[in-house]
Amino acid sequence: MEQIEQTWKLEAIGIRDLMTDYQDEKAFEAFQKSLTTDKEGRCVMSWPWKNQEIAPAKGYGLAWGRLRTTIRRLKKSPELLECYDEYIKTLLEERIIERMKNQNETWRVSYLPHQAVITPQKSTTKLRVVFDASAKTNEGPSLNECLYRGPAMMPSLVGILLRARQGRYLVIVDVEKAFLQVSLKQEDRDVTRFLWLEDKTKEVTQENLATYPIHASSLRRAEVAKNLYVDNVVLTAENELESNRKAQEAKELFKKAKMYLGEFNANYDIEMDSEQEITKKTATKLLGIGWNNIKDEFTWRWKISEEGLQTKRQILQFYAAIYDPLGLCPIILPWKLLVQDLWKKSVS
Repeated sequence: MEQIEQTWKLEAIGIRDLMTDYQDEKAFEAFQKSLTTDKEGRCVMSWPWKNQEIAPAKGYGLAWGRLRTTIRRLKKSPELLECYDEYIKTLLEERIIERMKNQNETWRVSYLPHQAVITPQKSTTKLRVVFDASAKTNEGPSLNECLYRGPAMMPSLVGILLRARQGRYLVIVDVEKAFLQVSLKQEDRDVTRFLWLEDKTKEVTQENLATYPIHASSLRRAEVAKNLYVDNVVLTAENELESNRKAQEAKELFKKAKMYLGEFNANYDIEMDSEQEITKKTATKLLGIGWNNIKDEFTWRWKISEEGLQTKRQILQFYAAIYDPLGLCPIILPWKLLVQDLWKKSVS
């Protein structure tokens, strides 16, 4: 029933609760106090601890076990194991992580399990490593349980999508490894340790382990902030010259914070410093919705089995799987009306 209610809640466009929760306010206050920049311009911050006396569970055994499972699975697909290892090496080269020089224990130490998320449709990062800060053990709370969640301060997804339709020219681009570009203060890094192999071709043993802590986590800035959703930047303009300028200035703005934009996609022949900065894809996604940049159209895909939809559950699963926060997809409305009618008539 909760899932059914959620599909209808999405129709409440733009309605959000105000940031009144005490914990959210404390988290934001802690963030503002700790945020600084280093000499290179990279943002540096501390974790928003709920209590300065609390420490997460060490979780070494869980991290060890999860690593063995991950390696066993990756060895069935050697090319994925190679990609995983290269990803870790890239993080090391970019100083997003650092190798542990000594294993001296501080009072706050936690090892994070990690796993691969494979996105073959992406032209840049087809495999990325995701760290599980919510992993539970019997030793104590997880890292996430020790931290304030923080307020949801992102702009309205619906608002960004509507603004994307207002300008004649549209440019979208992702921030590469966005959350890993924010550096952690030295005293907070030991709770982000993780294990990886010295030699990926060998088994998971104590002798073959390496430990790494994670370091990180005139275009008006207000315009970027208003049209930035997680790591997606959406820019609009009324002419090509203005659009090219905004794209270039966005790149420079993020570069100042040591964040780098990936491949640009636009509904026209965008001009950037190099061809490598421009994607060749015509079919991509704009904040989760299919977008054909040649026709400048939103697109949706769906599939119904040969047996058809024979139960209310199947009908609900079908239209709930179609992501449409704007409510523009014409196929959804008849199915929603059908479900309403079935409920009124108590048809099982």
